[in-house]
Amino acid sequence: MNLVEERFWSKVNKEGPIHPYDPSLGECWEWIAFRRSEGYGRFSFNRKTEQAHRVSLKLIGVIIPPKILVCHSCDNPPCVNPKHLFLGSDKDNSNDKVLKNRQGGAKGETNQGAKITEELVLEIRNLYQEGLYYMKELSIIYNLHEETISKIINKKTWKHV
Repeated sequence: MNLVEERFWSKVNKEGPIHPYDPSLGECWEWIAFRRSEGYGRFSFNRKTEQAHRVSLKLIGVIIPPKILVCHSCDNPPCVNPKHLFLGSDKDNSNDKVLKNRQGGAKGETNQGAKITEELVLEIRNLYQEGLYYMKELSIIYNLHEETISKIINKKTWKHV
């Protein structure tokens, strides 16, 4: 092992969480040195700084073509375990997100910005459909903008309910 490899691997904890989708791939090897706010590690060598997970593959001899991403099958940004990494295009990475249902962020009540519950969404729709209240009245009752009420009623938002 050369000095660059020794320096790189000294910044890795090989006892991270087990791969969440395929436990047979073992633990995540987490980068413990500098990480960007998104969690991806950074490593400098040959007067150049690169993402640690890309360097991990290069150190085992993988050639990464231009414009190709190194994607995480484990969805753990600090992971540099070569078994958890794969080469792919932007489209491949997007398809992986969709497959794992990670593409749209939190929905409904699981969204930290949600001001109402699924129960209230159903209540609002029912009250409107029964003709008991206009949208303006519902917006006052629930302290929501009239446009928000309209989007709930017309299933532009809270589509999953």
